[in-house]
Amino acid sequence: MTDFAADPGGDRPRPPHRALRAALLGRDDDERQLGSRIEPVRAMDAFFLHAEARGAHQHVGGLAVLDPSGRADGAVRLDEIVARLRPQLGALPRLRQQLAVPLGELVRASWVDAADFDVANHVRRLEVAPPGGHRQLEEAVEVVMSRRLDRRRPLWELHLIDGLHDGQQALLIKLHHAIVDGVGVVALADRLLDPHTSHRSSPLPRDWTPSAPPGRLALLRSSLLHQLTAPWFDLHGTARRAATDPRRAWRRMARTVSGVSALARAGPAPPTAFNAGLRSARRIVLAAVDRQEIRAARLETGGTDNDVVLASIASALHDWFAGHQGLSPSHVRTMVPVSTRRLRGNEPGTWTATLDIDLPVGAMAPLERLRAVTAATRSAQRSSQSLGSQFVMSAVGTWAPPPLHARFARFAYRGRWFNLIASNVPGPRAARYLAGARVVTAYPIVPLAAEVGLTVGALSWEDRVTFGLTADPGQVDDLDDIAQAMVAFIGKLASGQSTEACPPAAPRSR
Repeated sequence: MTDFAADPGGDRPRPPHRALRAALLGRDDDERQLGSRIEPVRAMDAFFLHAEARGAHQHVGGLAVLDPSGRADGAVRLDEIVARLRPQLGALPRLRQQLAVPLGELVRASWVDAADFDVANHVRRLEVAPPGGHRQLEEAVEVVMSRRLDRRRPLWELHLIDGLHDGQQALLIKLHHAIVDGVGVVALADRLLDPHTSHRSSPLPRDWTPSAPPGRLALLRSSLLHQLTAPWFDLHGTARRAATDPRRAWRRMARTVSGVSALARAGPAPPTAFNAGLRSARRIVLAAVDRQEIRAARLETGGTDNDVVLASIASALHDWFAGHQGLSPSHVRTMVPVSTRRLRGNEPGTWTATLDIDLPVGAMAPLERLRAVTAATRSAQRSSQSLGSQFVMSAVGTWAPPPLHARFARFAYRGRWFNLIASNVPGPRAARYLAGARVVTAYPIVPLAAEVGLTVGALSWEDRVTFGLTADPGQVDDLDDIAQAMVAFIGKLASGQSTEACPPAAPRSR
C-alpha cells in the first residue's frame, strides 16, 4: 500500500499524486501549502476510525509507574511533561493535528493542524483515592480508558497520576488507534523518556510552523482528488515493482492468495460468553511476571515468548469457562496483531497485519497446551494470514469509497470473526527515566472491539513481562482470576510442574 501520510517535516520524496494535484490546481505553491496542512488519512488508519462503535472505543494506551524518590525537587510536575513534549511536536505531527471530514463519510478524511493548539490542554493531572494501592491505580486507568476521545480535537491525552503509595506516580498515555499502534506507543514513550537520570539525551527537536486551517473548498478539492487518484497510483506502484522483480512479485502474490484463502476458510469464531454487545465501562487488571520465567517456560518446546503468553491465556480461559455456566468451546479464536513497520520507525498511524490463532481451551497439561499453541502459531504463520489480511485491508481502504470502507470495517472488526485480541509488544531492555524519575514498570492497554469483551496486552519492559487485561465488566466480572491464572500457568511451566492436567474449576453462578 502506498503511504500518503508522510511526515510534513521529513525529507521523503514527493508522492506522485501530490504533483498531479498541484498541476490540476494550477498553482505551483499549492502542493507546499496543502501538503503541509491537508494530509489524507491512510486506509489502515481510517479502518480504525470506521470500526469505532458504541462501547468499543478504539484508543490504545500505555501506563508507566514512576519512582520520583531520586529527584532533588520531589514529584514530577505537569509543566515538566509539557516542556518535554513541546519540542517533539515537529517530529510527532499527529499530536498536533485533528481530523477534517468534508461531507461526512462521503469523502475521505484528512489530518490538518489544529487551530490554537496547545499541548498543555492535553496533559492533565489525576489523583487516586487513598490508599493509592494497585487496585486504586487500576480504577483510575479504567475511568480514563472508558471515555471516548473527542474527535474535534487531536486524538490523544496524557494523564499524570498522583497519590500512589510510597510517593510513586504514574503516567498514562491514551491515543487513538488511527494515530498509533502498540509499537508506536512504545516509540512515543521512548521520545518522552531518557535512558539516564538527566535530560541531556532528549531527541533533537524538529522545527515546525502550524498552518492555518484550510478552507472548505480546498479541503473538499484535496480530499476528492486523493480519493480518485490514490487507487491508480497504488496500482501503478504494484505494476512497477512487478516489472522490476517479477519472480519476487509472483512469490508475494502467491503468498497473498494463500493468506486470503486461509482467512476465508476460517469461518466464524465459536460463540462465547464474552462476545456480546459492549458497554462503555471498563475493567482493567495489571499483572507481571519475571522475563526469565517466560524463557524457562518455553525451553522444552522451542517456541517463542509469545507462544508462552498465548498458552497462558488459553489455560486461564479453560479455568474461566469451567467455572461459569454456559458456553464452553473447545477453542477460542484470538486475533494477534503483527507489526509491519520494518524500517518505518516512528511514522504515525497503525502499521499492523493480523494472525487468527485458535487457542485450545480444553483440559490438558500445561506443557501439552504450550506445544499445541506453538503448533497453531507456526501453522498460522505458514499460511501467510498476515500478508492476506494486510492486502485485504489495504485494498478495500484504497479502492472502496468511504461509505463502503466503513461498512467493511464494522463487518470485519467484530466478535463474529474472533473472540479476543492478544497483543505482545517489545519494550526497552534498559532503565528509563522521566524528568529524573525512574520508570519502575510499564503496562500495555489494548482496546476492545465490537462484540469482543476481552483483550490482553503483553509488554517486555526491562527484566519483566507485564500484562494489561481489559474487559467489559458486564461480560467478565472476575478479570483478576484470569490474570492470576495466567501468571500461575507460566510459573508452573517455569518450575517444571507441567505434566499434569489442570483440574477444572468449580462452576460459579453469575
